[in-house]
Amino acid sequence: MKIFRYLLCTFVLIIFFESTLHASEIYSIIYKKCLSYTGLIFDVDENEIQLLDKNGSFRVLPKKEIESVLIFNTVENPIPRIDFLNNLKVPPRKITVQGKPDFSFIGWPIRFFEELIVFYDINGKTHLVNIEQMKGFESVESIISASEILLQHTPYEFGFGSNMPECQITKEKTTDTVQPTRMLSDKISISKFLSVF
Repeated sequence: MKIFRYLLCTFVLIIFFESTLHASEIYSIIYKKCLSYTGLIFDVDENEIQLLDKNGSFRVLPKKEIESVLIFNTVENPIPRIDFLNNLKVPPRKITVQGKPDFSFIGWPIRFFEELIVFYDINGKTHLVNIEQMKGFESVESIISASEILLQHTPYEFGFGSNMPECQITKEKTTDTVQPTRMLSDKISISKFLSVF
């Protein structure tokens, strides 16, 4: 049964990422009084989360006081730029993948699924890579000298969903609003979720 689940998960992930190169899973980290930070999670350690926020800035957030995590799925990349001016705890890497021909990209690992790693590259694309196909994982110092990289993106607003009416903000809609597909609100679920980064 475990093998079947693994194969099914692998198949679904490959189909999803092959057909939508810009697809992203975006997260809102919610604290008390509806304070939220939305973006891609790049790293999680014992005390902190490093997030590339929806405006393209890196943020270090405390892990301890998280009240909820909202999970969004977007077809297009919602992040307009990557700002390298703040201190990076997790620098980008050059990843070389075995293929016909081999190909490389510069980015960060953002999710781990058994034998698979999801990367977010400096062009705003996601890549699903089997660990066995990775030929290289090198540091890239030259990219950090750029102050920022502009990305092809689709702007979205990220809502709080129907489970958090106290956090809803009424304002004029200038872009599409994406509602969360999942919500985690208990400490055990949040801890388990953050363990895959």
